[in-house]
Amino acid sequence: MKKAIKGLALLVAFLILVVTGYIGTSFVTARMSSLIHSEWVDLANTEKTETIYLITGTLHADFVIPATLVDKAQFGFLNETKLPLNHPNLRNVAFGWGSKAFYTTAGSYSDITVSAVLKAVTGDQSVMRVVAFGDIDTAAPDVISLAVSKEQLAALLQFLHGSFDQSSSGKPQYLPQASIGQNDVFYEGVGNFNIFHPCNQWVNSGLRKIGIEVGQWTPTTHSLRHSLEYFKSVKLN
Repeated sequence: MKKAIKGLALLVAFLILVVTGYIGTSFVTARMSSLIHSEWVDLANTEKTETIYLITGTLHADFVIPATLVDKAQFGFLNETKLPLNHPNLRNVAFGWGSKAFYTTAGSYSDITVSAVLKAVTGDQSVMRVVAFGDIDTAAPDVISLAVSKEQLAALLQFLHGSFDQSSSGKPQYLPQASIGQNDVFYEGVGNFNIFHPCNQWVNSGLRKIGIEVGQWTPTTHSLRHSLEYFKSVKLN
């Protein structure tokens, strides 16, 4: 019995050490600039005329694009879904990337299962989630406003479009049965999700590719926000 208790205590201590190391490392790498490619720097220096957003939750961040800025031809495939893209109150469209097992089932914390968490941690096929909704409170603490140029916007839309898996039929693969909320749809995504390349690192990649300075590795929303503030890419609420 004593050996079992000691073994459990060692396991708990090990897990605490791993989690602490993971989070601590994420804040160190959040301060290592990744804005190193010349084309990203060129984009960073273009004139800012548009505003897009990041919405950051406890675990996950989404890109949010005003509906009027979403290229209707580029994302025309969304019209084949249940999304209310022609609704008069449509104002914004959110794009997120994540683990198929976790993201398509965890609408709230009570929905989280051990098997979905293990799948996400060890490696899982990715999915893209698209959500259509109305106005957002830009002063809310979980909303980050990003000033971008038309060139940066075009580069971001290309990044988002390229995150939908189109390998099997030449068009994004819609998952009609998947949903975790109102006015959302899921598609097969490009790339694998795992603990070292989670959803927030996907957001990191999108930011880098449009010339917004951010750290090398920001796997949590906290390290992502810290990085953006550290490099003065945004002024957080």
